[in-house]
Amino acid sequence: MYHGLFSKLAMVLYLAFQTPTEKALLIWFSIFAFQQTIPPM
Repeated sequence: MYHGLFSKLAMVLYLAFQTPTEKALLIWFSIFAFQQTIPPM
């Protein structure tokens, strides 16, 4: 499960560095995805 999650995050970060203009949006989306998948402490 974690392998798929980290691969998604790696792909999002890769795309973020490929397109600097959408970097902030992709990072915000990745953070939102993390909050949706991982329950708060």
